[in-house]
Amino acid sequence: MDDVRLTAEDLKTFDDFYRRRLAEVGGARDDAEELAVARDILQAAVNDGLTPTADGGASYVRRQGAMDWTDPATIQAAAQVSSGSGRGKALCAAGGCGHVKDMLMGVAMLVGAMAAVAWFLWPRGAKGEGDEAGLMPTPAVTVEAADTSPTSLPTLESEFLADIVDAGVKTGLVVPRTLEIKGSSFVVQPVKITAGDWPLPDDERAVSWVYGTVVNYVLGLEATPANKTLLASLRPGDELLLRMSTGPAYRFAFAGAVRVAPQASEIFGQTRPGLTLALLDDEGQPTRVVIRAVYEPNSEEVRGGWSPAETVEMGRAVTLDDMLRLTPLESKPLALPGAPPGSVHLAVDYVLENRLDGRLSLSGNLAHQVVDIQGLAYPPTLSPLGGTGRYPPLPAQLEAGQTVTATAVYVVLEAVLREGVTWRFGLAPSGTTVQVPLPSYTGFLEPQVTVQEAALLPGGVLALTLDLVAGLRDVTLTAADVQVQGGTLGPDNAFPWQVPAGSSGQFTLSLQPDGGVPLTVVLLEQGFEITVE
Repeated sequence: MDDVRLTAEDLKTFDDFYRRRLAEVGGARDDAEELAVARDILQAAVNDGLTPTADGGASYVRRQGAMDWTDPATIQAAAQVSSGSGRGKALCAAGGCGHVKDMLMGVAMLVGAMAAVAWFLWPRGAKGEGDEAGLMPTPAVTVEAADTSPTSLPTLESEFLADIVDAGVKTGLVVPRTLEIKGSSFVVQPVKITAGDWPLPDDERAVSWVYGTVVNYVLGLEATPANKTLLASLRPGDELLLRMSTGPAYRFAFAGAVRVAPQASEIFGQTRPGLTLALLDDEGQPTRVVIRAVYEPNSEEVRGGWSPAETVEMGRAVTLDDMLRLTPLESKPLALPGAPPGSVHLAVDYVLENRLDGRLSLSGNLAHQVVDIQGLAYPPTLSPLGGTGRYPPLPAQLEAGQTVTATAVYVVLEAVLREGVTWRFGLAPSGTTVQVPLPSYTGFLEPQVTVQEAALLPGGVLALTLDLVAGLRDVTLTAADVQVQGGTLGPDNAFPWQVPAGSSGQFTLSLQPDGGVPLTVVLLEQGFEITVE
Protein backbone atom coordinates (compact mmCIF):
# COMPACT_ATOMS: atom_id res chain seq x y z
CA MET A 1 0.00 0.00 0.00
CA ASP A 2 2.95 2.38 0.43
CA ASP A 3 3.25 2.87 -3.34
CA VAL A 4 -0.38 3.97 -3.91
CA ARG A 5 -0.48 7.06 -6.11
CA LEU A 6 -3.84 8.61 -6.98
CA THR A 7 -3.69 11.26 -9.68
CA ALA A 8 -5.78 14.42 -9.57
CA GLU A 9 -7.85 13.02 -12.44
CA ASP A 10 -8.54 9.80 -10.48
CA LEU A 11 -9.68 11.76 -7.43
CA LYS A 12 -11.90 14.03 -9.55
CA THR A 13 -13.56 11.03 -11.21
CA PHE A 14 -14.41 9.49 -7.86
CA ASP A 15 -15.47 12.84 -6.40
CA ASP A 16 -17.86 13.42 -9.33
CA PHE A 17 -19.34 9.94 -8.86
CA TYR A 18 -19.81 10.55 -5.12
CA ARG A 19 -21.57 13.88 -5.68
CA ARG A 20 -23.86 12.35 -8.34
CA ARG A 21 -24.79 9.59 -5.89
CA LEU A 22 -25.67 12.21 -3.25
CA ALA A 23 -27.85 14.15 -5.69
CA GLU A 24 -29.47 10.95 -6.92
CA VAL A 25 -30.80 10.04 -3.46
CA GLY A 26 -32.18 13.54 -2.98
CA GLY A 27 -29.23 15.03 -1.15
CA ALA A 28 -28.15 14.49 2.43
CA ARG A 29 -30.23 16.31 5.03
CA ASP A 30 -27.56 15.85 7.68
CA ASP A 31 -24.10 14.39 8.16
CA ALA A 32 -25.44 11.00 9.22
CA GLU A 33 -27.25 10.61 5.90
CA GLU A 34 -24.14 11.62 3.98
CA LEU A 35 -22.12 9.06 5.90
CA ALA A 36 -24.73 6.39 5.10
CA VAL A 37 -24.45 7.19 1.38
CA ALA A 38 -20.66 7.03 1.53
CA ARG A 39 -20.77 3.70 3.34
CA ASP A 40 -23.18 2.31 0.78
CA ILE A 41 -20.81 3.22 -2.07
CA LEU A 42 -17.83 1.82 -0.17
CA GLN A 43 -19.66 -1.47 0.39
CA ALA A 44 -20.31 -1.74 -3.35
CA ALA A 45 -16.66 -0.95 -4.07
CA VAL A 46 -15.40 -3.51 -1.54
CA ASN A 47 -17.85 -6.34 -2.20
CA ASP A 48 -18.70 -5.86 -5.86
CA GLY A 49 -15.65 -4.22 -7.37
CA LEU A 50 -17.47 -0.95 -8.16
CA THR A 51 -15.05 1.29 -10.00
CA PRO A 52 -16.02 4.75 -11.32
CA THR A 53 -14.89 5.42 -14.87
CA ALA A 54 -13.85 8.65 -16.52
CA ASP A 55 -17.00 8.76 -18.69
CA GLY A 56 -19.23 9.04 -15.63
CA GLY A 57 -20.15 5.37 -15.50
CA ALA A 58 -19.00 2.54 -13.27
CA SER A 59 -17.58 -0.94 -13.82
CA TYR A 60 -18.35 -3.96 -11.66
CA VAL A 61 -15.86 -6.39 -13.19
CA ARG A 62 -12.64 -6.81 -11.25
CA ARG A 63 -9.36 -7.11 -13.09
CA GLN A 64 -6.90 -9.81 -12.24
CA GLY A 65 -4.65 -9.10 -9.29
CA ALA A 66 -7.16 -6.99 -7.38
CA MET A 67 -6.49 -6.65 -3.67
CA ASP A 68 -8.32 -8.88 -1.17
CA TRP A 69 -10.78 -6.48 0.43
CA THR A 70 -12.00 -9.14 2.83
CA ASP A 71 -8.68 -8.73 4.64
CA PRO A 72 -9.03 -6.20 7.52
CA ALA A 73 -5.43 -5.16 7.01
CA THR A 74 -6.24 -3.99 3.50
CA ILE A 75 -9.15 -1.87 4.73
CA GLN A 76 -6.96 -0.36 7.45
CA ALA A 77 -4.27 0.47 4.90
CA ALA A 78 -6.82 2.12 2.63
CA ALA A 79 -8.01 4.25 5.52
CA GLN A 80 -4.42 5.33 6.18
CA VAL A 81 -4.10 6.41 2.55
CA SER A 82 -7.16 8.63 2.98
CA SER A 83 -5.91 10.39 6.10
CA GLY A 84 -3.89 12.98 4.21
CA SER A 85 -6.05 13.33 1.14
CA GLY A 86 -7.52 16.72 1.99
CA ARG A 87 -11.07 15.56 1.23
CA GLY A 88 -12.48 16.91 4.49
CA LYS A 89 -12.51 20.56 3.49
CA ALA A 90 -14.02 19.86 0.10
CA LEU A 91 -16.85 17.84 1.58
CA CYS A 92 -17.60 20.43 4.23
CA ALA A 93 -17.72 23.14 1.63
CA ALA A 94 -20.23 21.14 -0.36
CA GLY A 95 -22.44 20.03 2.50
CA GLY A 96 -22.11 22.82 5.05
CA CYS A 97 -21.05 20.41 7.80
CA GLY A 98 -18.00 22.09 9.28
CA HIS A 99 -19.38 22.01 12.81
CA VAL A 100 -19.50 18.20 13.13
CA LYS A 101 -15.89 17.09 13.06
CA ASP A 102 -16.40 13.46 13.97
CA MET A 103 -18.99 12.87 11.27
CA LEU A 104 -16.94 14.77 8.72
CA MET A 105 -13.86 12.70 9.44
CA GLY A 106 -15.92 9.54 8.99
CA VAL A 107 -17.10 10.64 5.55
CA ALA A 108 -13.61 11.73 4.56
CA MET A 109 -12.16 8.38 5.66
CA LEU A 110 -14.78 6.47 3.68
CA VAL A 111 -14.36 8.53 0.52
CA GLY A 112 -10.61 8.23 0.76
CA ALA A 113 -10.91 4.49 1.21
CA MET A 114 -13.20 4.31 -1.79
CA ALA A 115 -10.64 6.22 -3.83
CA ALA A 116 -8.02 3.68 -2.82
CA VAL A 117 -10.36 0.88 -3.81
CA ALA A 118 -10.86 2.58 -7.18
CA TRP A 119 -7.10 2.78 -7.70
CA PHE A 120 -6.65 -0.94 -7.20
CA LEU A 121 -9.65 -1.94 -9.32
CA TRP A 122 -9.35 0.73 -12.05
CA PRO A 123 -10.26 -0.82 -15.46
CA ARG A 124 -7.80 -0.34 -18.30
CA GLY A 125 -8.70 -0.68 -21.94
CA ALA A 126 -12.44 -1.22 -21.75
CA LYS A 127 -14.04 -2.94 -24.68
CA GLY A 128 -16.35 -1.17 -27.10
CA GLU A 129 -20.07 -1.10 -27.22
CA GLY A 130 -21.85 -4.31 -28.22
CA ASP A 131 -23.18 -4.75 -31.71
CA GLU A 132 -26.84 -4.06 -32.29
CA ALA A 133 -28.96 -7.19 -32.05
CA GLY A 134 -29.57 -8.47 -35.54
CA LEU A 135 -33.14 -9.58 -34.90
CA MET A 136 -35.38 -10.30 -31.98
CA PRO A 137 -37.81 -13.22 -32.45
CA THR A 138 -40.79 -12.80 -34.80
CA PRO A 139 -43.33 -10.33 -33.35
CA ALA A 140 -46.27 -12.72 -33.72
CA VAL A 141 -46.22 -13.49 -29.99
CA THR A 142 -49.16 -13.92 -27.65
CA VAL A 143 -47.89 -12.51 -24.37
CA GLU A 144 -51.07 -13.50 -22.54
CA ALA A 145 -50.07 -17.15 -22.96
CA ALA A 146 -47.18 -16.66 -20.56
CA ASP A 147 -47.68 -17.29 -16.85
CA THR A 148 -48.23 -13.82 -15.40
CA SER A 149 -49.02 -14.81 -11.82
CA PRO A 150 -46.67 -13.23 -9.25
CA THR A 151 -44.37 -15.60 -7.41
CA SER A 152 -43.48 -15.62 -3.76
CA LEU A 153 -40.51 -13.60 -2.63
CA PRO A 154 -37.29 -15.64 -2.76
CA THR A 155 -35.07 -15.69 0.30
CA LEU A 156 -32.70 -12.73 -0.07
CA GLU A 157 -29.29 -12.49 1.50
CA SER A 158 -29.62 -10.55 4.73
CA GLU A 159 -26.43 -8.63 4.08
CA PHE A 160 -28.14 -6.83 1.20
CA LEU A 161 -31.45 -6.00 2.85
CA ALA A 162 -30.17 -5.30 6.35
CA ASP A 163 -30.65 -1.80 7.71
CA ILE A 164 -27.67 0.50 7.87
CA VAL A 165 -27.09 1.46 11.50
CA ASP A 166 -24.47 4.02 12.42
CA ALA A 167 -24.08 6.76 15.04
CA GLY A 168 -27.53 6.01 16.41
CA VAL A 169 -29.21 6.62 13.04
CA LYS A 170 -31.07 3.74 11.36
CA THR A 171 -31.87 4.05 7.66
CA GLY A 172 -33.76 1.44 5.64
CA LEU A 173 -31.88 0.34 2.55
CA VAL A 174 -33.62 1.44 -0.67
CA VAL A 175 -33.72 -1.45 -3.15
CA PRO A 176 -35.95 -2.52 -6.05
CA ARG A 177 -38.68 -4.98 -5.03
CA THR A 178 -40.57 -5.96 -8.20
CA LEU A 179 -40.23 -5.50 -11.96
CA GLU A 180 -43.39 -5.48 -14.09
CA ILE A 181 -43.26 -6.12 -17.85
CA LYS A 182 -46.49 -6.16 -19.85
CA GLY A 183 -48.53 -7.63 -17.02
CA SER A 184 -45.86 -10.08 -15.80
CA SER A 185 -44.46 -9.44 -12.33
CA PHE A 186 -40.96 -10.50 -11.28
CA VAL A 187 -39.51 -10.41 -7.78
CA VAL A 188 -36.16 -8.60 -7.62
CA GLN A 189 -33.28 -10.47 -5.97
CA PRO A 190 -30.06 -8.53 -5.23
CA VAL A 191 -26.86 -10.33 -6.25
CA LYS A 192 -23.14 -9.69 -6.20
CA ILE A 193 -21.05 -10.03 -9.33
CA THR A 194 -17.48 -11.20 -8.85
CA ALA A 195 -14.90 -11.97 -11.53
CA GLY A 196 -17.49 -11.49 -14.27
CA ASP A 197 -19.80 -14.22 -12.90
CA TRP A 198 -23.46 -13.14 -12.97
CA PRO A 199 -25.53 -15.48 -10.76
CA LEU A 200 -28.93 -16.58 -11.99
CA PRO A 201 -31.94 -15.58 -9.89
CA ASP A 202 -33.30 -18.29 -7.58
CA ASP A 203 -36.49 -18.61 -9.61
CA GLU A 204 -37.33 -18.12 -13.28
CA ARG A 205 -40.02 -15.64 -12.20
CA ALA A 206 -37.42 -13.50 -10.44
CA VAL A 207 -34.78 -11.09 -11.73
CA SER A 208 -31.32 -10.58 -10.29
CA TRP A 209 -30.43 -6.95 -9.60
CA VAL A 210 -26.74 -6.05 -9.61
CA TYR A 211 -26.42 -4.57 -6.17
CA GLY A 212 -25.27 -0.94 -6.24
CA THR A 213 -26.55 0.02 -9.70
CA VAL A 214 -28.90 2.84 -8.76
CA VAL A 215 -28.75 5.27 -11.69
CA ASN A 216 -28.97 2.71 -14.46
CA TYR A 217 -30.68 -0.26 -12.81
CA VAL A 218 -29.00 -3.41 -14.16
CA LEU A 219 -30.98 -6.66 -13.87
CA GLY A 220 -30.67 -10.21 -15.18
CA LEU A 221 -33.46 -12.54 -16.29
CA GLU A 222 -33.11 -16.28 -16.88
CA ALA A 223 -33.43 -17.10 -20.58
CA THR A 224 -36.39 -19.47 -20.28
CA PRO A 225 -38.67 -19.86 -23.33
CA ALA A 226 -41.44 -17.88 -21.62
CA ASN A 227 -39.10 -15.05 -20.64
CA LYS A 228 -37.54 -14.90 -24.11
CA THR A 229 -41.01 -14.73 -25.65
CA LEU A 230 -42.00 -11.93 -23.29
CA LEU A 231 -38.95 -9.81 -24.13
CA ALA A 232 -39.36 -10.54 -27.84
CA SER A 233 -42.83 -9.00 -27.69
CA LEU A 234 -41.55 -5.63 -26.47
CA ARG A 235 -41.99 -2.71 -28.82
CA PRO A 236 -40.54 0.82 -28.52
CA GLY A 237 -42.38 2.66 -25.79
CA ASP A 238 -43.62 -0.43 -23.95
CA GLU A 239 -43.51 0.15 -20.24
CA LEU A 240 -41.29 -1.45 -17.60
CA LEU A 241 -42.28 -0.58 -14.02
CA LEU A 242 -39.76 -0.89 -11.17
CA ARG A 243 -41.26 -0.70 -7.69
CA MET A 244 -38.94 0.24 -4.82
CA SER A 245 -38.87 -0.98 -1.23
CA THR A 246 -39.72 2.52 0.04
CA GLY A 247 -42.87 2.85 -2.06
CA PRO A 248 -42.09 4.86 -5.23
CA ALA A 249 -42.51 3.27 -8.65
CA TYR A 250 -40.16 4.25 -11.50
CA ARG A 251 -41.29 4.00 -15.12
CA PHE A 252 -39.04 3.13 -18.03
CA ALA A 253 -39.82 2.95 -21.76
CA PHE A 254 -38.34 0.16 -23.89
CA ALA A 255 -35.86 1.68 -26.35
CA GLY A 256 -34.21 -1.30 -28.03
CA ALA A 257 -32.01 -4.38 -27.73
CA VAL A 258 -28.33 -5.12 -28.30
CA ARG A 259 -26.14 -8.21 -28.15
CA VAL A 260 -23.00 -8.02 -26.05
CA ALA A 261 -20.26 -10.39 -24.98
CA PRO A 262 -20.89 -11.98 -21.55
CA GLN A 263 -17.79 -10.29 -20.12
CA ALA A 264 -18.72 -6.80 -21.40
CA SER A 265 -18.86 -4.25 -18.58
CA GLU A 266 -20.32 -1.34 -20.56
CA ILE A 267 -23.89 -2.32 -19.69
CA PHE A 268 -23.18 -1.47 -16.05
CA GLY A 269 -22.52 2.18 -16.92
CA GLN A 270 -24.16 4.69 -14.58
CA THR A 271 -23.95 7.72 -16.88
CA ARG A 272 -27.69 8.30 -17.29
CA PRO A 273 -30.90 7.08 -15.65
CA GLY A 274 -32.31 3.95 -17.21
CA LEU A 275 -32.93 0.23 -16.87
CA THR A 276 -30.84 -2.55 -18.41
CA LEU A 277 -32.19 -6.11 -18.50
CA ALA A 278 -29.95 -8.96 -19.68
CA LEU A 279 -30.97 -12.49 -20.65
CA LEU A 280 -28.80 -14.90 -18.66
CA ASP A 281 -27.75 -18.49 -19.38
CA ASP A 282 -29.00 -18.57 -22.97
CA GLU A 283 -27.49 -21.92 -23.99
CA GLY A 284 -25.69 -22.09 -27.29
CA GLN A 285 -25.43 -18.31 -27.66
CA PRO A 286 -21.94 -16.73 -27.57
CA THR A 287 -23.48 -13.33 -26.79
CA ARG A 288 -26.36 -12.24 -24.60
CA VAL A 289 -29.38 -10.10 -25.47
CA VAL A 290 -29.57 -6.90 -23.44
CA ILE A 291 -32.76 -4.86 -23.25
CA ARG A 292 -32.42 -1.10 -22.80
CA ALA A 293 -35.13 1.15 -21.38
CA VAL A 294 -35.04 4.90 -20.76
CA TYR A 295 -36.31 6.57 -17.61
CA GLU A 296 -39.45 8.67 -18.00
CA PRO A 297 -38.64 11.93 -16.16
CA ASN A 298 -42.10 13.42 -16.77
CA SER A 299 -43.92 10.69 -14.86
CA GLU A 300 -44.18 10.91 -11.10
CA GLU A 301 -46.26 9.62 -8.24
CA VAL A 302 -49.46 11.60 -7.65
CA ARG A 303 -48.85 13.48 -4.43
CA GLY A 304 -50.91 15.59 -2.09
CA GLY A 305 -52.14 19.09 -2.87
CA TRP A 306 -55.13 18.14 -5.02
CA SER A 307 -58.64 18.51 -3.67
CA PRO A 308 -61.14 15.66 -4.10
CA ALA A 309 -62.19 15.79 -7.72
CA GLU A 310 -65.65 15.79 -9.25
CA THR A 311 -65.87 13.60 -12.35
CA VAL A 312 -67.33 15.23 -15.46
CA GLU A 313 -67.77 13.92 -18.98
CA MET A 314 -66.10 15.32 -22.07
CA GLY A 315 -68.18 18.19 -23.47
CA ARG A 316 -69.97 18.98 -20.21
CA ALA A 317 -69.50 22.48 -18.71
CA VAL A 318 -68.71 22.87 -15.01
CA THR A 319 -68.16 26.02 -12.90
CA LEU A 320 -65.20 26.15 -10.51
CA ASP A 321 -65.78 28.14 -7.30
CA ASP A 322 -68.32 30.43 -9.01
CA MET A 323 -65.55 32.17 -10.93
CA LEU A 324 -64.39 30.02 -13.84
CA ARG A 325 -66.47 27.94 -16.23
CA LEU A 326 -64.63 24.97 -17.80
CA THR A 327 -65.76 22.90 -20.78
CA PRO A 328 -63.44 20.04 -21.86
CA LEU A 329 -63.72 19.51 -25.62
CA GLU A 330 -61.44 16.79 -27.00
CA SER A 331 -58.19 14.88 -26.48
CA LYS A 332 -55.88 13.69 -29.22
CA PRO A 333 -52.29 12.35 -29.51
CA LEU A 334 -50.00 14.51 -31.63
CA ALA A 335 -46.82 13.85 -33.57
CA LEU A 336 -44.70 16.72 -32.24
CA PRO A 337 -40.90 16.90 -32.10
CA GLY A 338 -39.09 16.42 -28.81
CA ALA A 339 -40.93 13.40 -27.37
CA PRO A 340 -38.58 10.76 -25.87
CA PRO A 341 -38.58 7.28 -27.44
CA GLY A 342 -41.78 5.46 -26.55
CA SER A 343 -43.59 8.67 -25.63
CA VAL A 344 -46.09 10.85 -27.43
CA HIS A 345 -47.62 14.29 -26.98
CA LEU A 346 -51.23 14.31 -25.82
CA ALA A 347 -53.31 17.44 -26.49
CA VAL A 348 -56.43 18.36 -24.50
CA ASP A 349 -58.67 21.13 -25.87
CA TYR A 350 -60.92 23.07 -23.48
CA VAL A 351 -62.88 26.31 -23.07
CA LEU A 352 -62.57 28.71 -20.12
CA GLU A 353 -64.99 31.53 -19.31
CA ASN A 354 -64.43 34.21 -16.66
CA ARG A 355 -67.65 34.37 -14.60
CA LEU A 356 -66.51 37.29 -12.44
CA ASP A 357 -67.37 40.95 -12.90
CA GLY A 358 -63.70 41.87 -13.00
CA ARG A 359 -60.41 40.70 -14.46
CA LEU A 360 -59.24 37.18 -13.49
CA SER A 361 -55.53 36.37 -13.36
CA LEU A 362 -54.73 32.85 -14.54
CA SER A 363 -50.97 32.83 -13.95
CA GLY A 364 -50.23 30.63 -10.95
CA ASN A 365 -53.91 30.12 -10.16
CA LEU A 366 -54.54 27.01 -12.27
CA ALA A 367 -53.21 23.47 -12.00
CA HIS A 368 -53.72 20.63 -14.46
CA GLN A 369 -52.16 17.25 -15.27
CA VAL A 370 -52.83 13.88 -16.88
CA VAL A 371 -52.98 10.84 -14.58
CA ASP A 372 -52.78 7.22 -15.72
CA ILE A 373 -54.49 4.20 -14.16
CA GLN A 374 -51.40 3.45 -12.05
CA GLY A 375 -51.67 6.87 -10.39
CA LEU A 376 -48.66 8.43 -12.08
CA ALA A 377 -49.08 12.07 -13.10
CA TYR A 378 -47.76 13.78 -16.23
CA PRO A 379 -47.37 17.57 -15.95
CA PRO A 380 -48.05 19.97 -18.83
CA THR A 381 -45.24 20.77 -21.23
CA LEU A 382 -44.54 23.65 -23.59
CA SER A 383 -44.61 22.31 -27.14
CA PRO A 384 -45.02 24.11 -30.48
CA LEU A 385 -48.52 23.63 -31.89
CA GLY A 386 -48.06 25.40 -35.21
CA GLY A 387 -49.61 23.52 -38.10
CA THR A 388 -51.42 21.00 -35.88
CA GLY A 389 -54.82 22.68 -35.97
CA ARG A 390 -54.90 23.00 -32.18
CA TYR A 391 -55.59 26.09 -30.09
CA PRO A 392 -52.99 28.39 -28.47
CA PRO A 393 -52.07 28.19 -24.77
CA LEU A 394 -54.00 30.18 -22.17
CA PRO A 395 -53.42 33.93 -21.83
CA ALA A 396 -52.12 35.32 -18.55
CA GLN A 397 -55.53 36.79 -17.63
CA LEU A 398 -59.18 36.92 -18.66
CA GLU A 399 -61.29 40.03 -18.74
CA ALA A 400 -64.77 39.99 -17.20
CA GLY A 401 -66.99 37.63 -19.21
CA GLN A 402 -64.18 36.72 -21.62
CA THR A 403 -64.16 33.22 -23.12
CA VAL A 404 -61.09 31.52 -24.62
CA THR A 405 -60.43 28.14 -26.19
CA ALA A 406 -57.01 26.67 -25.39
CA THR A 407 -54.96 23.50 -25.75
CA ALA A 408 -52.86 21.90 -23.01
CA VAL A 409 -50.10 19.48 -24.05
CA TYR A 410 -48.56 16.63 -22.06
CA VAL A 411 -45.84 14.06 -22.78
CA VAL A 412 -47.08 10.58 -21.83
CA LEU A 413 -46.04 7.00 -22.48
CA GLU A 414 -47.63 5.56 -25.60
CA ALA A 415 -48.71 2.48 -23.65
CA VAL A 416 -50.91 4.41 -21.21
CA LEU A 417 -53.00 5.90 -24.02
CA ARG A 418 -54.44 2.47 -24.74
CA GLU A 419 -55.28 1.95 -21.07
CA GLY A 420 -57.07 5.28 -20.75
CA VAL A 421 -55.99 8.33 -18.73
CA THR A 422 -57.70 11.02 -16.69
CA TRP A 423 -57.34 14.78 -17.11
CA ARG A 424 -57.33 16.80 -13.87
CA PHE A 425 -58.00 20.52 -13.84
CA GLY A 426 -58.41 22.76 -10.81
CA LEU A 427 -57.89 26.10 -9.13
CA ALA A 428 -54.62 26.32 -7.25
CA PRO A 429 -53.65 25.82 -4.57
CA SER A 430 -56.70 24.11 -3.04
CA GLY A 431 -59.76 25.14 -5.02
CA THR A 432 -62.31 23.00 -6.80
CA THR A 433 -60.86 20.20 -8.93
CA VAL A 434 -62.55 18.21 -11.69
CA GLN A 435 -61.38 15.09 -13.47
CA VAL A 436 -62.31 14.09 -16.99
CA PRO A 437 -61.86 10.47 -18.17
CA LEU A 438 -60.20 10.57 -21.59
CA PRO A 439 -61.13 7.80 -24.03
CA SER A 440 -58.62 5.04 -24.73
CA TYR A 441 -56.78 5.51 -28.00
CA THR A 442 -57.52 2.62 -30.37
CA GLY A 443 -55.61 3.75 -33.44
CA PHE A 444 -52.04 2.98 -34.43
CA LEU A 445 -49.34 5.08 -32.81
CA GLU A 446 -46.49 3.48 -34.73
CA PRO A 447 -46.50 2.12 -38.30
CA GLN A 448 -47.68 -1.47 -38.75
CA VAL A 449 -46.55 -3.93 -41.42
CA THR A 450 -48.35 -7.17 -42.34
CA VAL A 451 -47.56 -9.75 -45.01
CA GLN A 452 -50.60 -10.37 -47.19
CA GLU A 453 -49.06 -12.74 -49.74
CA ALA A 454 -45.76 -14.41 -50.61
CA ALA A 455 -45.14 -15.75 -54.12
CA LEU A 456 -42.08 -17.44 -55.64
CA LEU A 457 -41.56 -16.09 -59.16
CA PRO A 458 -39.50 -17.50 -62.05
CA GLY A 459 -35.80 -17.03 -61.51
CA GLY A 460 -36.08 -17.70 -57.78
CA VAL A 461 -37.35 -14.21 -56.94
CA LEU A 462 -39.65 -14.01 -53.92
CA ALA A 463 -42.37 -11.33 -54.05
CA LEU A 464 -43.96 -10.22 -50.76
CA THR A 465 -47.17 -8.19 -50.79
CA LEU A 466 -47.11 -5.94 -47.72
CA ASP A 467 -49.79 -3.77 -46.14
CA LEU A 468 -48.28 -0.71 -44.44
CA VAL A 469 -50.37 1.38 -42.04
CA ALA A 470 -48.85 4.67 -40.85
CA GLY A 471 -49.36 5.79 -37.26
CA LEU A 472 -49.15 9.36 -36.01
CA ARG A 473 -46.38 10.27 -38.43
CA ASP A 474 -45.82 10.11 -42.19
CA VAL A 475 -43.82 7.06 -43.27
CA THR A 476 -41.14 7.08 -45.96
CA LEU A 477 -39.17 3.89 -46.66
CA THR A 478 -36.10 3.49 -48.87
CA ALA A 479 -33.99 0.45 -49.70
CA ALA A 480 -31.62 1.39 -46.88
CA ASP A 481 -34.47 0.99 -44.38
CA VAL A 482 -35.00 -2.69 -45.24
CA GLN A 483 -32.66 -5.26 -43.65
CA VAL A 484 -32.43 -8.71 -45.24
CA GLN A 485 -30.70 -11.80 -43.82
CA GLY A 486 -30.42 -14.97 -45.86
CA GLY A 487 -30.83 -13.11 -49.13
CA THR A 488 -30.75 -9.72 -50.85
CA LEU A 489 -33.20 -7.19 -52.21
CA GLY A 490 -34.43 -8.01 -55.71
CA PRO A 491 -34.00 -5.70 -58.71
CA ASP A 492 -37.63 -4.65 -59.13
CA ASN A 493 -38.37 -2.69 -55.94
CA ALA A 494 -39.99 0.71 -56.48
CA PHE A 495 -38.62 2.76 -53.60
CA PRO A 496 -39.34 5.06 -51.88
CA TRP A 497 -42.58 3.93 -50.27
CA GLN A 498 -44.62 6.78 -48.81
CA VAL A 499 -47.72 6.66 -46.59
CA PRO A 500 -49.28 9.77 -44.99
CA ALA A 501 -50.02 9.74 -41.25
CA GLY A 502 -53.17 7.78 -40.44
CA SER A 503 -53.34 6.22 -43.92
CA SER A 504 -52.39 2.85 -45.37
CA GLY A 505 -50.80 1.53 -48.55
CA GLN A 506 -49.90 -1.75 -50.23
CA PHE A 507 -46.44 -2.44 -51.65
CA THR A 508 -44.55 -5.32 -53.24
CA LEU A 509 -41.12 -6.23 -51.86
CA SER A 510 -38.87 -8.19 -54.23
CA LEU A 511 -36.29 -10.49 -52.61
CA GLN A 512 -33.58 -12.85 -53.87
CA PRO A 513 -33.21 -15.72 -51.33
CA ASP A 514 -29.80 -17.34 -50.86
CA GLY A 515 -31.41 -20.77 -50.53
CA GLY A 516 -30.88 -23.32 -47.79
CA VAL A 517 -31.22 -20.80 -44.96
CA PRO A 518 -34.22 -18.96 -43.50
CA LEU A 519 -34.95 -15.60 -45.09
CA THR A 520 -35.50 -12.79 -42.59
CA VAL A 521 -36.75 -9.29 -43.39
CA VAL A 522 -36.76 -6.37 -40.93
CA LEU A 523 -38.39 -3.01 -41.64
CA LEU A 524 -39.86 -0.38 -39.35
CA GLU A 525 -38.46 -2.40 -36.40
CA GLN A 526 -40.68 -5.37 -37.31
CA GLY A 527 -39.22 -8.69 -38.42
CA PHE A 528 -40.57 -11.53 -40.54
CA GLU A 529 -39.08 -14.95 -41.22
CA ILE A 530 -40.01 -16.61 -44.52
CA THR A 531 -39.30 -20.23 -45.32
CA VAL A 532 -38.80 -20.85 -49.03
CA GLU A 533 -39.54 -24.45 -50.01
